[in-house]
Amino acid sequence: MPSRNLPRITSTAAFGVAALLALALGPRLLRRAHVTAHWEETYAEVTASDAVYDRPLDGAHGRWCNTIQYRYNFAGREYACTQRSPRGATRHSERDAAMRDAPAVGERLAVYVDPADPSRSTYRRGSYALGSSLIGLGLVFAALGAAVRRAGRTQRW
Repeated sequence: MPSRNLPRITSTAAFGVAALLALALGPRLLRRAHVTAHWEETYAEVTASDAVYDRPLDGAHGRWCNTIQYRYNFAGREYACTQRSPRGATRHSERDAAMRDAPAVGERLAVYVDPADPSRSTYRRGSYALGSSLIGLGLVFAALGAAVRRAGRTQRW
């Protein structure tokens, strides 16, 4: 016989997981936005672009990620960088999906360079708006989960 508390437990757990994900990702985006806010923009040429299957050490299912290499000039010197996209396809058969957003070889790409250490660059900046929104959303999910849990305690089934 199913428990009467199962819907309450399930919804509390769902809100909890959503809150944890949002509260974990939000600060990362804010940190990236803060660190790269004063980096200078320059243009780079993509020298290689490929999909790599990234499998975690614990043996869980991996995902396809696009990896690009690019080179750029800054302060009269040439630099090269390799970066892996945080986005990717989760199913093994979706290599093409991971490459959909990847820039093509030879394409010019805006990159952001750390003036204090020009060997550090990125083609993705963080977003203050998205990071703050995720933190706010995480707090809303946490409050909803707590409200559902509290309502279940005070209500007699």
